[in-house]
Amino acid sequence: MNFILYFFLATCLSCHQGIEQISPNHNFSCVYCHNGDSAATRIEAAHRGLIRNPSSLNYADEKCGKCHEEIIKKVRLSPHSTSRGEINITRFLFGAQKSPKGIYSTIDAGKFVKIPEPPEHPESPAEIVDDLLRRKCLRCHINVEGVKAPGFYRASGCAACHVVYSNDGKYRGNDRAVRGKIGYPEFHIFTKIIPDKQCMHCHNGNRVGADYHGLFEHDYEKSYRSPAVYEINGRKVVNRLVWGDSLPVYGIDFHHLVADIHERKGLWCVDCHREEVMGMGQKVRCESCHGGFSTSPSPKFVKKTEGSLIFQSVNGKAYRVREFKPDHPGHDKNHRKVACSLCHAAWAYGDYGFHVVRMDIPNYYPWRKLIIQADPVVTRFLRRELAKPFKKWDKPVERDFIDGKMKPGIWLSGWTTRRWEFVPMGVDGNGFYRAFRPMYQFYVSYVDSAGFVILDSEIPVRGDGKRWGALPYTPHTIMEKGRACFKCHGSTEALGLGYRLESGDSLGPVVDSIVIMPPAIPPARLLTQEEIRKLLRPISKIHPGELEKP
Repeated sequence: MNFILYFFLATCLSCHQGIEQISPNHNFSCVYCHNGDSAATRIEAAHRGLIRNPSSLNYADEKCGKCHEEIIKKVRLSPHSTSRGEINITRFLFGAQKSPKGIYSTIDAGKFVKIPEPPEHPESPAEIVDDLLRRKCLRCHINVEGVKAPGFYRASGCAACHVVYSNDGKYRGNDRAVRGKIGYPEFHIFTKIIPDKQCMHCHNGNRVGADYHGLFEHDYEKSYRSPAVYEINGRKVVNRLVWGDSLPVYGIDFHHLVADIHERKGLWCVDCHREEVMGMGQKVRCESCHGGFSTSPSPKFVKKTEGSLIFQSVNGKAYRVREFKPDHPGHDKNHRKVACSLCHAAWAYGDYGFHVVRMDIPNYYPWRKLIIQADPVVTRFLRRELAKPFKKWDKPVERDFIDGKMKPGIWLSGWTTRRWEFVPMGVDGNGFYRAFRPMYQFYVSYVDSAGFVILDSEIPVRGDGKRWGALPYTPHTIMEKGRACFKCHGSTEALGLGYRLESGDSLGPVVDSIVIMPPAIPPARLLTQEEIRKLLRPISKIHPGELEKP
C-alpha cells in the first residue's frame, strides 16, 4: 500500500478501527468513495460532504461508473429501479391512463417519465392513484432506502442488493465507531452471493418471494394475531405484537405453509433470478433446467455429469436435477400450453377485495383493532396516536417515497377475504394457461381534511371501461408431484365460476362467489366459454384409468 493511500486510511481508521475492507476489488481510499476530509482532526470537519452510500443511484455514475458504466445504465432502467410495471398497471386500473403499458416510472430515465404529482384534493380514483402509489406502494424501489423496521432495513442503489443487512438492522462487524448500532449493514462488505434474506427485505408480504418460503400474511384484525389475546390461570395475557413496542418482522406475523421444493432443497432466489434483476437478461425458466415438451435442458444452467443433470447454485452447492418425463400422464400433448406452475404449485395467494382508505382527519379510534397494517410506518403512527387522549391526536401525515416529503393524510387498508387456495386460471399474453392473481380488486375511499367523504368504497373504472383486474403469475410454491387432474378439470373454482354445490350432472348454485374471476388485464385474458365447456367435461372421459380421486 503506498504512503498516500495509507495516510487517507489511517486518518479515517483512527475512529473506524477494525472496519472491514469493502471488497478486494475496491481497494480505494475511504474518501475516494465517501468524500469527506481525511486530513481533519475533528469528526464534524472529517464528515463534511460525506457520502454515506456512494452506490446510491444519486452518486453511482460518478463513484461507480468509471468501471461499471454499462451495468449502471441497465440497472437504472430495470424494474427494481423504475417500478414501471406496478405504476402503470395500477394507474390503468384506476382509470388514470388508457393502457397498462405506460411511460411512468419512479424516475426520469430513458423513455420513462417520473410519476406525476397528485392534486391536493383528489375527487376521483384516477386523481388519487398517484398519491396511493407514491405513499403506499413504492417504498421498495432501489432509489430509496428501506424503512427502518425489522425485516425492511436495506440500503439504496447497488447496495440495496450487494450489501447485506440483518433483519434487525444491526451492524455486526468490527468497526469500533458503529459496532452494535442499528441502521447499518451486517458488515462493511460487498457481495455477489446474495442470500434470500436480502431479497426478502422487499419481497415480503403476500407476493412472490414470501411464498417461496411458505409465508402467508395473517389478516390485519387483532384477533388474527399470533398469538391472539389469551388467558393463563384466569389472567389475561395481551399479545405484545399488537399492543407492545416491538414490531413483527416484515410488519406482520405469518402463517407457515409448505415452502417451494427448491427452497427446501436449499436453492436461493438468485439461482433463478441472476441477471434479470439488474435488467441484463431473462430469468431461468423451468425448462432451462428440467426441459419440456420441445425444449432440452440448457447447458448454460445445467451440466450433464455421468448421466445426471447437475445445477450449480451460487451458494456453492451442486444439485441433481430431475428431467422432464414426456411419457408422464400429466405431460399429455394437450398440456403443451400449460405453464408448469399451474400443475406443480402447492398453493397460491387468494386475496380478494383490497380496500384502501386515505384519511386526512385525525380519527384513529375505528382502527384500534387494525393497528397491524403490514406497514411498519402506519403501525407505529397508529400506536402512538391511540396511546394519547383523542383530543391530543396529531393530524395524519405520511412520507412520499418519490420526493421524500411528508404530506397530509395517511393510507390505511384491509381485505375482504384472504386465503390460500389454488386461484382461478386464465391465459397469459403468450397463450399459456397460468394461475391468475385476483388481488387487483380495489375499493377506494377518501375522507378529506374537513371530514367530507369524497370517495366511499368506490370501484375504479379502468382505462378500457371495465372494473377490477387479474394478472397471470407464477406461484413460487412448487412441489415435486403435480396436482390432481380434478383440481382443474371439472373444478368451477379453477375456472373462475365460484364454488358450487353439485347437483347431479349440472352445476348447482354458487356458494362462494368471491372466487369468481374479475376481468383480466390485456394482453392476458380469461377463459372463453368454449374452453370452460371443455374443461368441465368429466376427467374420466379424457384420461380413462388416470383419474385421481380425492
